[in-house]
Amino acid sequence: MKKKKKNSSPGKDNNERERFIFEGTIVDPIKDIMFHVRLDHTDEIVLGYLSGKIRRNRIRVLLGDRVKILINEFDAKKGKIFYRFPPQSKKTRLEKSKNDHQAIENTTSTESLLNTETTNPISSDSPQSTDQGNSKDTTPNQD
Repeated sequence: MKKKKKNSSPGKDNNERERFIFEGTIVDPIKDIMFHVRLDHTDEIVLGYLSGKIRRNRIRVLLGDRVKILINEFDAKKGKIFYRFPPQSKKTRLEKSKNDHQAIENTTSTESLLNTETTNPISSDSPQSTDQGNSKDTTPNQD
């Protein structure tokens, strides 16, 4: 009669093991399977490598792709990329870019309002002292 082997580590059950799974965006591809990933919740950049199933199925991970990453519990700066979100449809990307563009316009319009409220000595509204009205020459006549 053979004994059954346990697949889990002796200290913890599989259910009790803490998982540090985060979502992020690929910022910088380093080599074939290594990437810098910016995490969504902290804007921290970690080093991620592709899991075996992603490599085996030849799933392409490119700059700007959204991924799920499993952070190593011993080293918080490394993690395994185990899922790539499907790319957004063209319509969704266009709507998102429109919203981003409108947000940028709104911030620039509020900044321009703030700039016009402050007094600027070189603005077109304030009178500038010019010597154009005085036609006297400051150079001495050598007659």
